[in-house]
Amino acid sequence: MTRRNLSAETATALQRHFGPAPFTAEQALAAGSTPGRLAAAVRSGTLVRMRRGVYAIGPDAAADAPLMSASAAALILPGAAVSHATAALVHGNPVPLGFAATAHVTQPGARVRSVGNVRVHRADLPEGHTAMQGHLLVTSPARTALDIARTASLPQALICIDAVMRSRVIGSTPPHLNPRLAVRDPRMRASAREELESLLADMQRWPGISVARRAVSLGDPAAESPLESESRGVFAESLLPLPECGVPVEGADGQVYWVDMLWREQRVIGECDGAMKYADPQALYREKLRQEALERAGWRVIRWGYADLLRHRSRLLERLGWALGIRQSAH
Repeated sequence: MTRRNLSAETATALQRHFGPAPFTAEQALAAGSTPGRLAAAVRSGTLVRMRRGVYAIGPDAAADAPLMSASAAALILPGAAVSHATAALVHGNPVPLGFAATAHVTQPGARVRSVGNVRVHRADLPEGHTAMQGHLLVTSPARTALDIARTASLPQALICIDAVMRSRVIGSTPPHLNPRLAVRDPRMRASAREELESLLADMQRWPGISVARRAVSLGDPAAESPLESESRGVFAESLLPLPECGVPVEGADGQVYWVDMLWREQRVIGECDGAMKYADPQALYREKLRQEALERAGWRVIRWGYADLLRHRSRLLERLGWALGIRQSAH
């Protein structure tokens, strides 16, 4: 067998064992490889040396992706776990705009620093704050959300807190129960919040904990998108009354429509429009009929997108303030 074929065979065997994630030389040897085979695979390009003693299947592994970089660092830093926005990527949870560009790990007892292109955070990792993903230690979804919240503004923090609460509720929802009803169930909401609060109890006096604590108190698993979550954070900072999220409302045509946000007493509906929400012309037409039915039923509908929230915030808050009967502009 040629060296190239042997290298490809080595890479295939390691990929079956470790998948796309990085692994150490010790782990590769324990999986049945040899130092000679590892060296030959690196020379042939089928294996990439991420760091000294850490490898991944090439050639895509050579790309400077935060997840690959953080995973490699976590393998060589004693007691370290992939954390913050990088861990959120592992769990499939959303992060604030721009947060995912940096690779993050947390190492107890370490000094805060950067190792190559990886940000190393110093913090304890108590029992229940981490979980194994394959052979890699990663902060749990709840701890991950709290870590991001400690380094973010309140609107950004709610993106992560709402998402992890929603995932927790839906993950424990019986198959026969509509998820939209489950996320409004008081007991299930309380259970999701208690999980976060139990971790907060281990993080007393940590930097940024006050923002994380407030985000948990405002967290709402009924929020269905980062735009909804970030909007609620902006409203809270601007002292506007907070809406209910994910509410069924009957239109004048007798149909029940689920609306993004509801200020029940003021009879105002808030709708968050993502960039792709109405790309289909038919969807746009159906939405027009839906809004007319709600308005004929006596509701005022206010719509906004990310451009309104990020670039025209004062104007959005003023529109909402007038709709809610608050005559002074909110800033």
